[in-house]
Amino acid sequence: EKLYIQWKMPGQDVWVFSSGSVFPGPGFEGRAEVPIEKIRQWDFSLIINSTLLSDGGLYECLYEGENRKMTFLGHYILNVTGKDRLFVNCSVSNTEMPEYC
Repeated sequence: EKLYIQWKMPGQDVWVFSSGSVFPGPGFEGRAEVPIEKIRQWDFSLIINSTLLSDGGLYECLYEGENRKMTFLGHYILNVTGKDRLFVNCSVSNTEMPEYC
């Protein structure tokens, strides 16, 4: 089974999970993550470490599961206030654990 999760800003990928592999976007290498144990719980919340002022802006979360349909999970606006770590909450309401994680 395939699971695809994408976090992006306008014109830029931030973090992508595709078939068990992680692909951070340019400038987010080693800084952006969605813990695999959270993905297993349908929690796709993004963590950005060592935040930069340029990390502020509009983020989108999308995912594609078994039905091969891309699902938009929401827009999120981040304001960087000098904190070293930001969390962007995003989850799918499904109580079943995906088999592909």
